Amino acid sequence: MANLVIVESPTKARTLTRILGNGTKVMSTKGHIMELSKDYPTREQRDKGWPVSGVNENFDPDWKPVYGSVKIINELKREAKSADQVYLASDPDREGEGISYHVLQILLESGISEEKIKRATFHEVTETAIKKSMEDAGKVNIPMVDAFIARRVLDRLVGFIVSKKLNSFLRLSRLSAGRVQSPTLSLVTDREDEINAFIPEEFWDINAVFSSNSERYQAKLFKLPGVSEKDFKINNEAEAKDIEEEIKSAKFNIESKKVTKRSSKPSAPYTTSSLQQDASSRLQMSPTNTMRNAQELFEGIDGQEGLITYMRTDSPTLSNESMKDIEYQIINSYGDKYFERRVYRARVANAQEAHEAIRPTSISRTPESIKNSLNKYQYKLYELIWNRTVASQMTNSLTEKTTLITSSANGEGGYKFKSEADKLVFDGFKKLIKSNEKYDELPDLTENQDVDLGEIEKEQKFTRGPGRYSQASLIKKMEEIGIGRPSTY
Repeated sequence: MANLVIVESPTKARTLTRILGNGTKVMSTKGHIMELSKDYPTREQRDKGWPVSGVNENFDPDWKPVYGSVKIINELKREAKSADQVYLASDPDREGEGISYHVLQILLESGISEEKIKRATFHEVTETAIKKSMEDAGKVNIPMVDAFIARRVLDRLVGFIVSKKLNSFLRLSRLSAGRVQSPTLSLVTDREDEINAFIPEEFWDINAVFSSNSERYQAKLFKLPGVSEKDFKINNEAEAKDIEEEIKSAKFNIESKKVTKRSSKPSAPYTTSSLQQDASSRLQMSPTNTMRNAQELFEGIDGQEGLITYMRTDSPTLSNESMKDIEYQIINSYGDKYFERRVYRARVANAQEAHEAIRPTSISRTPESIKNSLNKYQYKLYELIWNRTVASQMTNSLTEKTTLITSSANGEGGYKFKSEADKLVFDGFKKLIKSNEKYDELPDLTENQDVDLGEIEKEQKFTRGPGRYSQASLIKKMEEIGIGRPSTY
């Protein structure tokens, strides 16, 4: 056998087998093959007050085979001995590096030469990327392995102890806490305290319909006579009724008409957290469901090459090659006026930017062209990623906003109503990214033109306190304050 490639996923193994051909054997570890020991601390350790298993007093980890992985380990050893070259090709993150490290240690202990074992990393499961990574294969990234081990040890030292106390306190079992769960739980409980402490306050809105030459428009009261706009508030129904009676007897005209233009930029390509947030709000997919389907798209469907790049990333950057493909796609599909080359950088202060943004591996592979090969969740997620990636290199949209101020008297002495309407002048990136924005037009009125007052509507409202976190908004908050990483979201 010429080469042996070892990956962590059976799905990825099938895809690589098809891409690399019969001359290369691809095997899967089926996830982690080693884990920290869960044996209880020795009596001597317990006497010293050492509280956890799997880590000794010198913080050295004690690794044991994952349950059921002994057979896999033996098969890996046997196949590696007969291979000319062994490539460790697990995912390019800390967990993947940890898997490769453990396979490396097992193979070295079985007598296989280190020169025979190489680490290959790729961020997309395509023939070009895989073969290039094997040509450029090097060694296991030990600093990343150290980070992987440190987190596992920290989870055991902190998470297991906190979880044990938590379960004892609540008289429950199997509750998990630790370096990510605990501060995140604090966010949730702090928000719940804010919600419970909030006292709603009553206020009233007044809307009116005005007309001129049979053209009607609706406006909202925003200023009272002798009261500044920032102090505007109608506190109760009695006040609202008094104001309504005064408005009925007033004469109104157009105090001002203002037309402004506003351009909107497209969002950056997806990172892990922004994909989870958008999938939650647009597709009603939970972060767990989003990542499961993203993993399937990354590894390839039915043995075909991967459809998206690696989905655990905090970087919004795109490769030069992919940007050229996007440029061609936009110009060919929509015309030159829709293309604008853009370069994005991470906004999160501690972003590693080790990978590209989440993007399709081939821009020419449109969602419609592969719809029949995907289930509905995979298709919706792929469409979301494809649209966002292409839109990130499109021109701004242009909106024209018209604001009418209808007043019973110019200056500070009158009742003033405001009407606003947005008109889409140029769609730009919004040709791909649909929004909930509503576009409308107001009647063509001029300043000082008299208008007639029609129906008046009073509406009781109450101030709203903070809402509970959704999974998406909680992930956004975690990212903002530096809790967790893309893999933990």
